[in-house]
Amino acid sequence: MKGCGNARFRLLCLFSLLFGVAGIAGRTVHAATWNRVLEPWRIERDSRSFEILNTGALWDLLAIKPGMTVLDLGTGTGQFAYAFAERLQGQGKVYATDINDHCVRYVKEQAVKRDLKNIVPVLVRREGLDEFYRSSTFDVIAMFHVSMVYEEKVDFLRYLQGSLADDGRLILLLYKGFPDFSLEDFNEDHDGLTKEILQEPTGTPFYHAFRESTRELLRASSGTGSGEGLKAIVEDLNSILAHANFGMDFFDGSAFEKELDFTREERDFANWLSIPNGKQNIVRLKIDGPWVRVRNARKINKLLIVQKYRKFLRIDRLYAPGLSPAGRAAFSRAGYALQREYADLIPFEDVVVFTRSH
Repeated sequence: MKGCGNARFRLLCLFSLLFGVAGIAGRTVHAATWNRVLEPWRIERDSRSFEILNTGALWDLLAIKPGMTVLDLGTGTGQFAYAFAERLQGQGKVYATDINDHCVRYVKEQAVKRDLKNIVPVLVRREGLDEFYRSSTFDVIAMFHVSMVYEEKVDFLRYLQGSLADDGRLILLLYKGFPDFSLEDFNEDHDGLTKEILQEPTGTPFYHAFRESTRELLRASSGTGSGEGLKAIVEDLNSILAHANFGMDFFDGSAFEKELDFTREERDFANWLSIPNGKQNIVRLKIDGPWVRVRNARKINKLLIVQKYRKFLRIDRLYAPGLSPAGRAAFSRAGYALQREYADLIPFEDVVVFTRSH
């Protein structure tokens, strides 16, 4: 931040950094490194993410066979590109595209190192319709964790659709949404939830998560099943979803973090969300720097709240589909037909398969 001389300018620089970073937050395995040097922890984080995603169920769905031509759009550090190439067994090609020249160079180096001669790394334009996408016909177009507002990119999607083979598939891998809590997310045990909140020891992150006015309301309504108390609880939980400092309280080395009770899939996902320096143990990790905080706060905070109040929640209501109705409509306008959505194939992720409209 060279040149940030006075206090006001330094503040503006800080906001520019935070909001510039937040703008690329969605680009993970495939393009998390946009406009950034590939630091070792980023490569490790992408590798860790691939380990979580690398399931037999996903590969059965992808059905990559020798002789296919695969477009890995937004390849990032190339984790899936290498796996695609291995499954092609030297017959066929993987075009690994990205807008970041650091990523493209890295994938090129790794392809040589891994002796994967059928990977073709391609640097494409940041904006607009790159001519490369019309240079070949693709059996599979993989758009995994690509940060894109689909309803704003109909022209690009239509252009891309022209390069999909007649029987080809475009496959999206999307994070589920992490929406605000609602009253409907909670089961009927309001009194049990009230009791647990009121018995929370002072000084813990969950004690500080609730306003004193909320606790007073819960004390007054305890045993009555008051809906006002639940409304206050929901308001307080939603107010902390986007607060980075709430999650940070769990990673400060205190004894409190030993109480975390994640399921296996929650812990795997949280471990991946929390890798900034090559460490993978969420109960000992201290996260430094605004980038990780801005990027992952909401997801980590919701996981923490879910594991704390799991017995009072309707779990199936907590996560929203990764592809919004507006996004689904954008693909339809661009000439795609929705084949199927898979909501339970991978923890916290949706897989959506499109084909060409005929």
